[in-house]
Amino acid sequence: MASIKANVAAIASANGLKGAIYGLIIMLFILFEPYGIYGRWLKIKLFFQLFPLYKRATFKRQKIYVKSERNR
Repeated sequence: MASIKANVAAIASANGLKGAIYGLIIMLFILFEPYGIYGRWLKIKLFFQLFPLYKRATFKRQKIYVKSERNR
């Protein structure tokens, strides 16, 4: 138990680790939420507008086609 606490303390005190974790969180947020915080706000707002009729598929990503692919 003491070794686990020592390992956690060593990781927590590592220089630059907090910044790296913060950067990783931001990168993941941008990857999975392209519109950022505004996109999250739109999803929450839409959820409450459609509350009784909410469907999970409402928030799935749609396929986006280039104009040239649409005309094929």
